[in-house]
Amino acid sequence: LGLLLAEGRIYSADLPAAKELLSRGCTIGDDRSCREMARIANDAGEHEALVSWLGKSCMLGNEPSCMRTATLDRSDDRVRWVEEACRLGRMDACLDAAERRQNGNGVPVDMKLALQNYQAACRLSNAPSCFRAAKILRSGDGVKADPKAAAVWYDKACQMRQTRACAILGDLYLSGEGVDKDDVRARFYHNIACSSGLRSSCPKPASRARIELPVGQNPLKDLVPLAFTANTLPLIPSGSAPRRPPPALPADDVLPSPAPPGPQSFPTSPIPDRITRQFPSAHTQSL
Repeated sequence: LGLLLAEGRIYSADLPAAKELLSRGCTIGDDRSCREMARIANDAGEHEALVSWLGKSCMLGNEPSCMRTATLDRSDDRVRWVEEACRLGRMDACLDAAERRQNGNGVPVDMKLALQNYQAACRLSNAPSCFRAAKILRSGDGVKADPKAAAVWYDKACQMRQTRACAILGDLYLSGEGVDKDDVRARFYHNIACSSGLRSSCPKPASRARIELPVGQNPLKDLVPLAFTANTLPLIPSGSAPRRPPPALPADDVLPSPAPPGPQSFPTSPIPDRITRQFPSAHTQSL
């Protein structure tokens, strides 16, 4: 009825009666009536009335009204509208309220409220807020130091891929600060930080032990090729000239039958001369 009287489409426009009805609707808990009263106040240029009606809409659970009220409110208590938006589940409002409380932006510094707002933003999946809440609890900046609770918030930040939080959590488990000392968990969190690109958390490479050999001793002297295939030559030693490949077979892939040896002839050794010259006689016999 208030809207019908305000618009004047069906009934004759009656703004005073419309405002009375809309005001009554806002008072008994109708958010739409509060926002309509804010619109009427805005059209009339009544700034204080606009902030008042938007504030009532905010308190009825309208989060955009809370943020708009925080923007328009010129009083020192405007941060409470941001905190109300945070309570309604707006993550950026929680972060804004926490920074205002921590830095004293328009309000007195209050680390307890800053911590609460950071924790609220963390629960709404803001990883930097988890890290800041843990940092406040670990250092005891304006609140009672609680390293055990700090480890919980560092873990939440680590689960959201906050690399630095994983590294600090690994240090806590390594030193036993606020938690039970656990080298396995420490390596686990350091490995997460390392795999995410934080080189300071990566394990240090072990130093290579130097092997001292007697002068003139060659540890490779006993190494020889173990086998050869029909069409593969031995590995060519470094610095030696490449050898020619073995002769190709005839086109029909059939070797000619060898002539029977004469009375003064001897069978040809199956081992090529190049292998005989390259390896000692003991290895030649084994080949």
